[in-house]
Amino acid sequence: HKKDWKPNEPLIPQRLIERISWIKKSRGIPKYVKLKTGWSIRFFSGKASPPKGLAADGALFDEEIEKQDFYAEISARLISKNGRLIWDATPEAGTDQLFKLYLRGESPGQELVENFQMKMIDNPYLPAEAKQAIVEKFRDDPVAFETKVEGRFALENQPPSGRLVVAPVELRLD
Repeated sequence: HKKDWKPNEPLIPQRLIERISWIKKSRGIPKYVKLKTGWSIRFFSGKASPPKGLAADGALFDEEIEKQDFYAEISARLISKNGRLIWDATPEAGTDQLFKLYLRGESPGQELVENFQMKMIDNPYLPAEAKQAIVEKFRDDPVAFETKVEGRFALENQPPSGRLVVAPVELRLD
């Protein structure tokens, strides 16, 4: 999909960056960014072992994390600094960790987890033609339509492998 990418300004301006260590510089994959503010950003693959022994102010998960121990370990890294975790993902067939966290956020009386749902179709930054193309692409696939267009979990069962099988179902939280 690289041919569809449009050039953008960097999220963090170069004037704020002191140094960058790379996992693979030729592909633009950073490992560590030290900012002039004193802050630092570390990057980890969700397919690797989770980091241990560090204290973090915040963490961002981009998409589902397949390793079952990653969420628990990162959560432990946030405790001493009262840190925050943001988990941004299309709810597809990865693991049940994201779904369980979502259910916690929907539980009355709890204040630690907050859910935000954004439908692809409501994204103001996507061109109308692109939205229509996605709707057409998944129109005949109800599972993909539910997850990719509507942004909903569509869980039917959980087989012994621990992987989720998706099917369009109505979720009731009562």
